[in-house]
Amino acid sequence: MALVLWLALWIALAVLVHRDLRHLSELSDAAIAAGEALTTTADALNVVAGIPFVGGSIPDLEDQVRSAARRTTVAGRQSRDDLETYATAITLAIATGPTLPLLLFYLPLRLRWRGDRRAVAAAIAAGRPDVRHFLARRALTHADYATFSRNTADGELRPEDIDALAQRELRRLGLERGSTPG
Repeated sequence: MALVLWLALWIALAVLVHRDLRHLSELSDAAIAAGEALTTTADALNVVAGIPFVGGSIPDLEDQVRSAARRTTVAGRQSRDDLETYATAITLAIATGPTLPLLLFYLPLRLRWRGDRRAVAAAIAAGRPDVRHFLARRALTHADYATFSRNTADGELRPEDIDALAQRELRRLGLERGSTPG
């Protein structure tokens, strides 16, 4: 459950960052709109340039405005495209950075534990006589020293403790004697 919450937290953060970065594209849209306005201005200057005595130096100004319009529009489109690319890359980095290593380490351990759990359940279902001793020994590997010393004599399992230790290991695995995993 903690893993799911951890993943959800980082994915939610990534989505929020992505949304905020996409809002920056409004600046790019404003630059594109300014470029389009400059194009309209250049078109108007072209009309004025045809008027005698008024439009003598206007063609040079029109060229400058049209050039600025092109540069502004291209820069606005490029920055919008770059922002979308960066937003996607940063979103992926935030979502996968903290979670991918966790999944790469946790998932194999979890799968191994589930396989072991199934093998123990199958051994119990098959009535294998050695499973009780195996479970009792494994319970001791997960126990503290006080528990170990209470249940062993010279490092060997005491026969009267085998069933209790085996039951303890079954509980740790989430199994009850004779059950099979779901």
